[in-house]
Amino acid sequence: MAEEPEKPKSFRDPVEPETRAERLLANCILRGEPADVSGFENDTDKEVRAAFLRDLCLNAENRNIDPQGIWLRGARVTETLDLNGAIMGRSLWFADCTLMGRPDFTEAKGKSLGFAKCILPGFDADRLALEGSLTFIGATVIGETRLLGAKVGRQIECSEASFTNKGGKAFSADDLEVGGDLFFRGATAIGETRLLGVKVGGQVDCFGATFTNEGGVAFSMDRLVVEGDLVFRGATMRGETRLPGVRVGGQVDCFGTAFINEGGYAFRADGLKVGEALFFRSLRTLVAGRMSLNHASVDSLAADGSGWPESGLLDLDGFRYRTLGVYHPWTTLLGWIERQPPGEFTPQPYEQAIKVYREAGHLADAREMGIAKEDAYRKQGGLGWGHRAWLWFAKWTIAYGYKPWRALAWIFFAVMLAWMIFNSAYHQGYMRPAKERVFIHDCFNGKAASDQCSAWIERKLKWRAEPLRVPEDYPAFNGLMYSLDTFFPFVDFHQEAYWLPFAGDRFGWFFRLWLWVHIIAGWVLSTMAVAGLTGLIKKD
Repeated sequence: MAEEPEKPKSFRDPVEPETRAERLLANCILRGEPADVSGFENDTDKEVRAAFLRDLCLNAENRNIDPQGIWLRGARVTETLDLNGAIMGRSLWFADCTLMGRPDFTEAKGKSLGFAKCILPGFDADRLALEGSLTFIGATVIGETRLLGAKVGRQIECSEASFTNKGGKAFSADDLEVGGDLFFRGATAIGETRLLGVKVGGQVDCFGATFTNEGGVAFSMDRLVVEGDLVFRGATMRGETRLPGVRVGGQVDCFGTAFINEGGYAFRADGLKVGEALFFRSLRTLVAGRMSLNHASVDSLAADGSGWPESGLLDLDGFRYRTLGVYHPWTTLLGWIERQPPGEFTPQPYEQAIKVYREAGHLADAREMGIAKEDAYRKQGGLGWGHRAWLWFAKWTIAYGYKPWRALAWIFFAVMLAWMIFNSAYHQGYMRPAKERVFIHDCFNGKAASDQCSAWIERKLKWRAEPLRVPEDYPAFNGLMYSLDTFFPFVDFHQEAYWLPFAGDRFGWFFRLWLWVHIIAGWVLSTMAVAGLTGLIKKD
């Protein structure tokens, strides 16, 4: 006699209720009411067999289960709830329940599924497909929670939940797709939380959560795509937090968050792209460990410099932002740019800050940041001593071209100082006529009779008793004009051609040397001023 073929799952013989809790549940599901067994004093009365629940899920239509679904509170689910590959006709909700076996929803399909304040020994739901939501509010999961490749039409709610799998993966959801929000508000995870390649139609909210995997990765979100916001506000992350290649349509809020992974990367977001703002400020924000934003891109950077990692632990090469969410002076941005690893000059972070300040109209901040960039280049650019000396000179004369008017101050100082020195030289008798017809004449040297020098005059000197004898028509010495005449190569006040310090006397060599230095300084400073003002020395 041939064996009778196995009946399809939806038509197999029903599992009849046996325990007090199962009988209550069997009645409640017909009316769409929650079956609350938490008030039963005897633990045995609270037991619900996994096989009975499985039968309800697979035969919802045959059992006339109300569209509100299956609701169970305060029960103790024995054995293992195996719904691998099942098609669940109704939503399934647990509250304050303890599941003795690790539930298996791998490749199952259904409406909504919830475990509010439940205790579970892990959770398997790879490739689970739900039309509605998945809830773990306040749940305690001891073991790995797996949602690899799952699809949830609405939201996943893990607020105040606890996921523990120390040394392993606490929450695995690679390639998960969520139509709405993904909440971890106030949640706790011990072990790695993985959201690699996840797509979320709403926001990912980890407000006040704690993720711990010390010495390893606490929260990995590589290639995560979030249409809304990514919120870490007030969270504590112990271990590496990874966001490489993440795409966020809204903002990333790290206000008051602690990223802790000393000795390794605490916050790694290479290639992160944020459609709105990156909030990284307040004194409660902390990065203890290395931080990387290499080639990340955000629309607005709201960062006041507080909470950034220690010097040498911040990577910013290629980090771009269009605006500053809140204006901060150039010293604030420079404070965290200078936290990059020493030894190798990285110009892009400086250029980015210059560009943002300039486009926002903060030209003074842009200039100062440009000067700071050139300072860093001079110190860390691996330059030879000659190049460094040139840049040092360019800084103190025209601030690398960012402040060309600074050369005017040096020019003013040089001209005024030379005026005093040359004026002193004149009144001490060291400034002599430069024309040969005068300084070799007997009248000048006091060897001619007075009647032979009628066309000559004597000019009194302040600090020399012997007067200076010169022809009546000889141009008088003027210390200021002489200083200007010898300093500027393009100026001629007819002083340099008629007067010259005499080096033959005691201190004459000093005034002659000063004249040479003054002339050289004039050429150099004048050239630097013209080059800076006309833009020949480029700032960019």
